[in-house]
Amino acid sequence: MKKITKWVPMIGCFILALCAWSCNESDDVETIFIGKTWRLTYLTRVNGNFWYKFPEVDAKNYEQYDPVHGIRAFYITFTGKPTDELIQGTWTTTGSVNGTGSWHANGSNQNFGASIQNSAIVDPTIDKLAHRIIEGLSRATSYGGNSQNLYLYYQSKENDESLCLVFTPVKK
Repeated sequence: MKKITKWVPMIGCFILALCAWSCNESDDVETIFIGKTWRLTYLTRVNGNFWYKFPEVDAKNYEQYDPVHGIRAFYITFTGKPTDELIQGTWTTTGSVNGTGSWHANGSNQNFGASIQNSAIVDPTIDKLAHRIIEGLSRATSYGGNSQNLYLYYQSKENDESLCLVFTPVKK
């Protein structure tokens, strides 16, 4: 029994040290953002699973963004170099909106920001949803996710509702 009680504190210390070493509270922003192209899945309320219904967007426009049968898509690619948990660089969009801009993210507090240098909606009179996507990108203040899902969070300008752009990586 003395042998067991002798090892219990040492094992406990080892487990605590292992937990402290493995618990990094900062995201790996390079793994999340860099090296892939993200496709917008939908724009929703925070924690929602379906398209947010904007009053000016008709059902046909939402159907056009269907990931399987749709004729429209929004793709974004981030480039940049991290410095510790911070990263900044440029982004490029293709698909229904062609544009460029700059961005930054902080892995320790999940802050995010993007500025638009130029953007051109391919079909601006018909594609009302593209306007909302660009609005969300420009108003995003935080992010969530990992290498398989990206969430950009923002407040709607009309009613201050919490919304989210939801992305998945394009399979190569």
